[in-house]
Amino acid sequence: MHELRRARASPATRELPMVSGMSCPTIEVWYRPTDAHAIDVAPGFTSIAKTERLMATIEHCLAIGSVVVAALEDRTLVGYATLVPSAAAVEDRWRDVPDLWELGAIEVAEDARRQHVGTMLVDALQRALPLPSLVVFARGIVDHWAYERGGVTPTRYRGLLLSLLGRAGFSLRLTADPEVGDTR
Repeated sequence: MHELRRARASPATRELPMVSGMSCPTIEVWYRPTDAHAIDVAPGFTSIAKTERLMATIEHCLAIGSVVVAALEDRTLVGYATLVPSAAAVEDRWRDVPDLWELGAIEVAEDARRQHVGTMLVDALQRALPLPSLVVFARGIVDHWAYERGGVTPTRYRGLLLSLLGRAGFSLRLTADPEVGDTR
């Protein structure tokens, strides 16, 4: 089992402009299921877990040792990102690899999109865990991308995700491994 420690705080994130009258959300880092109690969920989560199931999914992730970075507007969840320890990878070849985490999800409610919430979540990931001393990977699952609602192609959406995640130090690493690559 991994012991979770709060990472050293990094310098404050840059101030982001207010868009469409939405005030800047509060960013919290959750380590325990009780951290997510008394939170409402904004409508419009459709890609990873639907709005009505989202809090149960987040509480389950926290119970298995994940870390959740949450964007809140008046105690209502408008965005989140999860970092999942390899110990949670039930039938995965990376199960229990020390210091290995997966960026399990990053999603913003539809009404909060295009307001820099995703950027704030990625910036906060660096404070959630000491990322430079860990191996963190992400799987690009096209079926979880909201590219159609954004009016872009999957290729353009992939580029936007790479740009967003690059702000937290992630970089693209291609592989020919059949267990990692596209299986379609």
